[in-house]
This record gives sequence, structure tokens and C-alpha cells, in this order.
Amino acid sequence: MKFSAWIFLLCCCGSGFGAFDPSFWQFIPLHKGQLFPNGTSASWSSACFLQNLAELKSTKDGSGLVALQTGQRNSSQCSDLYVFASNQNAHVRRVDSSGDHQVTFKWRNQEEETYVSQYGLQVFLIQDGAMGAIEDLLLTLELFVGPKTAAEQRLFLEEFMDYKFVPRTGTVVLNESDVLSGDYLAILKMGAARGASDDIICFGTGSRIGHVASTLWIDGALYIVESTGGFGTGYPSGVIKTPWADWMALYGSTPTLMALLRLNDTLRSRFDVDKAIAYFKSVEGLPYGYHNFFFGWIDTPFDNYPPPISAQLVPLVFELVDHVDHEVADRLAGQPLNRRLNTSGLRMYDLFVEMERRNLSFYDVMAYPEQD
Repeated sequence: MKFSAWIFLLCCCGSGFGAFDPSFWQFIPLHKGQLFPNGTSASWSSACFLQNLAELKSTKDGSGLVALQTGQRNSSQCSDLYVFASNQNAHVRRVDSSGDHQVTFKWRNQEEETYVSQYGLQVFLIQDGAMGAIEDLLLTLELFVGPKTAAEQRLFLEEFMDYKFVPRTGTVVLNESDVLSGDYLAILKMGAARGASDDIICFGTGSRIGHVASTLWIDGALYIVESTGGFGTGYPSGVIKTPWADWMALYGSTPTLMALLRLNDTLRSRFDVDKAIAYFKSVEGLPYGYHNFFFGWIDTPFDNYPPPISAQLVPLVFELVDHVDHEVADRLAGQPLNRRLNTSGLRMYDLFVEMERRNLSFYDVMAYPEQD
């Protein structure tokens, strides 16, 4: 069965711990451990079983056998739903009793076996069970679509990101004459389309804004200069400039938090407007940075991922997306990884083979500094 088919199974089997309140992003599998062939065991706790112990054994026919031991069950109504996964294969297993459990992996090829030897067989817990994960997913989708989008985005930022919104009255009107070249705009957009992407940026980076822009007076006219993806708003995509009045009309049409920050006197004295304009014109029209959108968040192999996302989940998701839509996977992951390896056109599967050949870790490659 194809790796992607297991996503369907997550929605069709297993149960959680009973009644619960859905949570944003809680449908993302929680990493619990990694198993190496005939290596050390992994242990963890869960809501249903406080003690869980697993190891990966090699069988006589060359397969991998996951041996899972679960301790005392907390409730007769509870169960745990696990995903055991390599980069090419996955098994979903519901555990609803104490004792010994087994999952057998038939390695598809030598590359998969090598991958598991290097990175381990990953163990993920579906935190709220299958049906609970669906409710978590539906709640998260309300950040992107539906009549409650803006309200859910605010709830998410307050509860998940500890971002407290302070009510304010009145409107601050900025006139063009108040703005200087080199001023910095920090922006958080609410509502559908653009607001959803801002939420993801806040979630991924831990920031309190989702977009930045700057200002330049060019030939006597004030422009906003920025790199933008458009995000389905009909707004142009790429490195662009927009007349101040047009830009303010667009961003003022939906709820937006915006702060204009000015260079201090020392930096203002060093800011060369002519050079800034010349640089902007040299990059104007370049595409939006989809190719390093996620990589710009990652500076360390394991410590930059916002829970419940884990570094161990990322390569499996990249592989899955590459099977489902290679163009999307290539834009978001394939091209950046190829650039880091100084290769061209390799798909995710081949990239892992190339990393293994060079004795490189995927996690370290993800954290390579961006080379513009």
C-alpha cells in the first residue's frame, strides 16, 4: 500500500480518551521516539498508558519487527493510536490493551532499510485519536476559511501563541507627509486568505507579525516596497512597489494590525536613499520566496520547530507531498535542498540517497544557512 494511503486510515480507525475539546494543530502527530534496528529501546508516556516501551528487531527474513510493551491502562475506555513510519512506509496501530504488541515492516528496498538505519523508524502518537484528530483539523481549518475565520485567528493567537489583544478606540491616520524613506511596517493581517498565512508565520517563527514592508520615495511619489505572495487576494505576487494610497486602501479593507517603525537618528544618518532605490530596482519583479519560506525559520537541526511539529516529522511530510504533488514539494522543499547540496532536479527520494552517499544528515542540511 502506498505511503499516502495511510493518511486515509487515520480517519477510519482508532479512538481517543473520551470527550475532549478540539485544539488548533493538535491533529499533527506527536513524535514519541525513534527505533533503530537491534538498537536501544525507546520509552514514553501517553494519556492512556503511562508506560510504553518499544524496540525494533531484525527478523530472519530481513524484515523489521516493532515490539511494543504497554503498561497499566488508565481507563477501560481509552486507547492510543500510533503511526510507525519510515520515509517510504507506514503502519497505523491502535493500542487498547496492556501487554505486548507487534508491528512488522517489510522493507521495500535497500534505500528504505538504509534510511531507517540512519534516521530510525519514527513513532508518532495521534494525540486525540482518529475522530478527535478530525475535529482538531476542522477547527484548524477555520483559521483559513469560513465565517468565523477572524475570530478563530484571534483565539488561536491568544491561546496558542500567548498574544494578548488589547482593545483600542479611535483610528490613527497616517499621511504621506508623515512617512520617510526607510520606514518599516510590521503587519498582522486578520481574516481569510492573507490572515491565514500570517497565522502560519506566527506559528512557525514565534513572531507577532506575519508580514513586513518598507517605504521609499521614488521620483517624488511614496511607495510601499515588499515581497509578497498575493495569497489569493488579486494582489500582485513577487518583489513589487505599490503607491501608498493604493496599498493603504487594500490593507484597510480588512482588519489589520500595523505598526510604523522609524530608524533612529544614528541609522537614519547612515541610510542612503539612492542606494536603497537602486537596490530595489535591481530585484524588482523577482518571485516571492516560496523556495526558502520554511527554511528561513530553521537555524538548528531540532530546536526551531513549534510543537507539535517535530524535526522527525518533516522529512516524512516532504516525501508524502512529493508523492501527492511533486510541483508543490519541489517548490517548498526540493529546490532549497538541491541548492544546499549543489545538485539539480533531484526528487525527495533521491535527495535522501544523495545525503546518505555524502554522510550528511537531513536535519543538518535543513539548518544550513541560506545562500542567496
